[in-house]
Amino acid sequence: RFLRSIRGKYERIIVVGDVTGVIAAYLTGLRELIYLDVYKTGAARLYSAAERFVITRTCKTVFSRADSLAQGLTQIGVDARSAGNVMMDTIPHGDYDARSRRSQPLAVTLLPGSRALTAESFELQIDALRSLPVAERPDVFLAVAGGVNIDELAKKTGLHRTHLLSAESDDLGQLSDGKLTIHMARGAAMGNLLDASDLVLSQAGTATVQALGQGKPAITSVNARDRRSRFSDEQKLFGDARTVVPADASALGNALRALLNNDDERRRLATIGRQRIGGPGALQAILEALDL
Repeated sequence: RFLRSIRGKYERIIVVGDVTGVIAAYLTGLRELIYLDVYKTGAARLYSAAERFVITRTCKTVFSRADSLAQGLTQIGVDARSAGNVMMDTIPHGDYDARSRRSQPLAVTLLPGSRALTAESFELQIDALRSLPVAERPDVFLAVAGGVNIDELAKKTGLHRTHLLSAESDDLGQLSDGKLTIHMARGAAMGNLLDASDLVLSQAGTATVQALGQGKPAITSVNARDRRSRFSDEQKLFGDARTVVPADASALGNALRALLNNDDERRRLATIGRQRIGGPGALQAILEALDL
C-alpha cells in the first residue's frame, strides 16, 4: 500500500538490501530504481533467472558487491556496477581512544552480536579468553551494540562492571574479575576498536565483514541455531580469513591462541580478508550516480 502510494511522487527511488525490495517495487509498478544490493556476495550464488527478470524490468542502475554479479546483469542490458563494498564505507567511528588503553603486545575485539544469543556468545568468548595462560592474554575490547544489556553480560560471565568512565561519550567502562579486563565501547565506536586490534572473536554479521575487510582475521563459533545455508555462503566468500570452530570454549581458545602466537599467519589471513571483501568506494559511486 505504501509503495503504491508513492508512485510518481519522487524523482528517484533507492532500494537497499536484498532483492525482496525490488520484487515489491515491480509488483507495485515502481520503475527506474537505483538498487544497492548489499546481500549477494557473488561467491556462492549469482542472480537467478527470476531475479534477473525482475531487475531488468525495474532497475535503472544496480550496484552489486562483486564483479561476477555486475557482469551477469550487464550482459542482459542492465547498467550494473561493482564499485566497492558499501559496508566498508560505513564502519562507524566514535569518541573512544582504544589505543590509549593498550598495554599488551596484541589486542582482540569481541563482537558477540546484537540479537538473542548475544549473552550466550559473549560467555563463550570470555571462557575462551580465560582458557589462555595469563601471560598470553591480549588486551580485550568489546563493541556493545544498541539494546544489549551490559548487566546481563556481567552476570552471565561473573565479571563486575566498573562505572569509572572517561569523558569520552562512547566509553562504557570495563568488565573485570581482577584477572581479565574487558574495555567496553558503544557500537558506534567499533571502528576505533578494530583499528587498535589484531583480530576479532565475532558472532556478528555485518561487523564480521567489516573486520575482515579491515584486515582483522575473525574466529567464529558455529551454533546449532545458525542458518547454515547463509553461514556456508558467507564462508565461501571469507575463505581462510574467518576461522570456524565448534561452539566450545576450548576449541575457541585454541584457535585464538594459535593466531595470537603466529604473526605470519595473522598477516596471511589479513591479506585474504582485504582481498575477499574489497575496499570502500561504493558509497561515493552511488552519490555520483544520484548526482549528489
